Amino acid sequence: MQRKLMLSTKALTLHHEFILLDKLANSLNNLAILYFQCHRYREAVPLFREALTLLTAFFDPEVPLRKSVRGNLAAALHKMPDSPHPTI
Repeated sequence: MQRKLMLSTKALTLHHEFILLDKLANSLNNLAILYFQCHRYREAVPLFREALTLLTAFFDPEVPLRKSVRGNLAAALHKMPDSPHPTI
């Protein structure tokens, strides 16, 4: 019984951490979008990259937010004047 409780607690903790990572990635993406909309691409790009790094490390490639962040990063890199060939 004690082992089941310990495993359940561990599973709940991991689930909570994944939820927090998802929310963090979403918040980074949202802040980067605000910078992008203000034409502050140099500030947006690192935030998009950080969000994408989190999503790539911990979530399935088919997660919609991951695809969205990747597209947002590509758009921001394309808008930067010194980045004629954007790399993600």
